[in-house]
Amino acid sequence: RELSSLQLRVLLNASTLKGKQLIALLLSGLTIEEAASLKADQIDLKMKTITVTTSAPRTISISRSLKSLFEQSGGYPVWISELSEDLTTALLCAAIDSGLPNSAEINAEAIRHSYIIYLVRQGLRLSDLEQIVGYLEPRVISYYSSYSPSQKNHAIEDIELLHPALIDIN
Repeated sequence: RELSSLQLRVLLNASTLKGKQLIALLLSGLTIEEAASLKADQIDLKMKTITVTTSAPRTISISRSLKSLFEQSGGYPVWISELSEDLTTALLCAAIDSGLPNSAEINAEAIRHSYIIYLVRQGLRLSDLEQIVGYLEPRVISYYSSYSPSQKNHAIEDIELLHPALIDIN
């Protein structure tokens, strides 16, 4: 399920700090597993980067909004020692509290899917997509190709990485 910018904004506004941080990480290209396993030393607020050290290592830029959310909890996610199941619960609560229809369909995969579609619709080269969102199976990349505009093949530096839902969230 793809969520619109407005739906994502409503979801963010209904979230706790934990939910906001998780949603912002998903809208930055991390999976819920990557977000759950983040350690404080992977986050560099001065350089505004997150170093993902999973099987799909990469460096992700931290938006001003995500930086602000991290600063509210000492510079790292509030869940540093929690399990990803707790993060799933935080998302479910935010989805229900938001009042959005079909809240059961609003989960980490839907949020991340919405971000990937946002990137692809800008014409991002599909070969560059994994630099932002990590490994994707060939069939998944093929699926996302249907969202590519006719004017595609833009490099990462030529597209907007900040999802509109994250503008001025705190």
